[in-house]
Amino acid sequence: MSVAGLALSTAGAPAAYATWTATPAQVAAADNAVFETACRAQVGHLEWLNGAPLTVRLAERRGDYVAMLLTGTSSDGPTSVEASVSCVGLLPTGGTEVEDLSSGASGGGGLALPEAGGFTEGAMSQFTMGGGLFGKGDPASFVDGKVGPDVAALTIHAFGQTVETSIKDGTYAAWWPGQAFDLSEPLPPSGEGGPEPQLTYDVTLTDGTVLTDVAPSRPSDGVSETIVCPPTCAPGSGS
Repeated sequence: MSVAGLALSTAGAPAAYATWTATPAQVAAADNAVFETACRAQVGHLEWLNGAPLTVRLAERRGDYVAMLLTGTSSDGPTSVEASVSCVGLLPTGGTEVEDLSSGASGGGGLALPEAGGFTEGAMSQFTMGGGLFGKGDPASFVDGKVGPDVAALTIHAFGQTVETSIKDGTYAAWWPGQAFDLSEPLPPSGEGGPEPQLTYDVTLTDGTVLTDVAPSRPSDGVSETIVCPPTCAPGSGS
């Protein structure tokens, strides 16, 4: 499963993301509940999941922004579809309403479990609708995937930016303001792949060993797309 995405760090981050931090923090339970409700309401019903539930895989806070990853798997005969849903929005600690919420959904044949010391690239959601992630003219990106059992930390480098991912139960995710792709060339038609991500990765193992410029595993079974909401998806609609 592969998709498109973006990346950031505080160095050179646009003013719109002034509170964004390269290192994630935990989301308080009350904030998590508020954000999950808003995320699910915007994403709506994904018809291609055939009623399979979406489960919150992880959530992270970076300054006043919260990001959440939900996943679900639907089996249809001999095949299965694994969905990855990302939401990013503005929710200061203790807030009761999410502002500037953006979300994306992708689906594919699923990710193979990475080997020890490795990781698998998953969905990459590039938010650029209306001139930026939150309509403020500044791009941002969201990525997720899976890490090996001995991976303690995964660091992403993109266009001079550095971001530490969140890792929970073998899944990683992160978002940042900035680019992950060189979009100077025209994009191919929907469903025919996309631009190559311009990312490099460092892996920290549980024994403290740091591996630099580690190549990710990439899924080859099936094609997935990123669907960005708004304006593509309406609450309750299939994507």
